[in-house]
Amino acid sequence: MNTIHTVNTTTYQVVVTEREGYYFIRFEDLVTERSLLLDKSESLHYAISSAEKFPELYSIAQKEGFTLLVDEFVNKSGKIVTVNEAFDIDRSTNEFERLLKSLNSI
Repeated sequence: MNTIHTVNTTTYQVVVTEREGYYFIRFEDLVTERSLLLDKSESLHYAISSAEKFPELYSIAQKEGFTLLVDEFVNKSGKIVTVNEAFDIDRSTNEFERLLKSLNSI
């Protein structure tokens, strides 16, 4: 597996790797050493842009009371948004935040 791109934060990394024509987007927790496969794609552009977008999406999800469980954001009442949905290229971070707020109000 070749590492193509890495996004570093103080507590985790988002790493894009390539294997057999697919790009894997992984969450690597630097504190717990937890490693999660967030998504995979055949598009390098999608993989890199998603990795770059993830820290802001993760911050918004945490602020709205969602936790990251494998490849989903889940709130206390069990509402789920997949990371793939969050990575939707056409969805802005503001739209993602509105989606999470709407799920919290149901």
